Amino acid sequence: MEDNRVFKFIWRANGIFLFIAGMGLIILLLIFAGLLIAESRRWDASPPAISTSSGPNAEPGAFELRLPSQEKTSGSDFTYFELRSGPNSYGSLGSGRSSQLRNIGVYDLKTNKTHWLFPNAQQDIEAFKSVRKTNAGQTGATTHMRTGFLLTVARTLENRSVSRDLWAMSPDGQDLRKILSDIPKSPDIRSYGDTQNKLIISTKSYIDVYPFDVDTLTVGEPTRVSMP
Repeated sequence: MEDNRVFKFIWRANGIFLFIAGMGLIILLLIFAGLLIAESRRWDASPPAISTSSGPNAEPGAFELRLPSQEKTSGSDFTYFELRSGPNSYGSLGSGRSSQLRNIGVYDLKTNKTHWLFPNAQQDIEAFKSVRKTNAGQTGATTHMRTGFLLTVARTLENRSVSRDLWAMSPDGQDLRKILSDIPKSPDIRSYGDTQNKLIISTKSYIDVYPFDVDTLTVGEPTRVSMP
């Protein structure tokens, strides 16, 4: 009889323990899911609205001027300053949100003059990629020369959708023109051999391949590779 009572007590205690452990696990999963949702919302910062009138002078303290990485400033007659909006923030799970690149100033090292690419800060420059070409010398040595930059510029439209365009920029910033409109994301620059350069835009259902001239910073008609 005593053995039977001990068995019942252990069985009930195990049941209560398993119930408490299960509830604790569910609570922990809910907390973890809530943190993930909060972190994902902190990471996604919408581009500025296309209809806003805010600019660097309209929001004191909202912008910060920075010097970008050495890769974009070395081996050239120009250096580039970044106008950024918002602070860098890091979440509890290791994620976070970086400030938005709103404008780029091209500083001429010879004349000490600065040329800003855009008249205001109404866009988010999601990507600022250097374009280079490789020249082979007679001795076999190769040199790399920057021919310009590619900028992926995003803005929020009045219907809350996001519009992304690809702009080409000369090293001095004086030649700035839109070369692709309404792209889903920033393209990758790929080199195949010595002369074949492509812009690759990948999505879940297709890949667009654009011929790309690194000298004139122009693109040709794309070839779309779709899912079979």
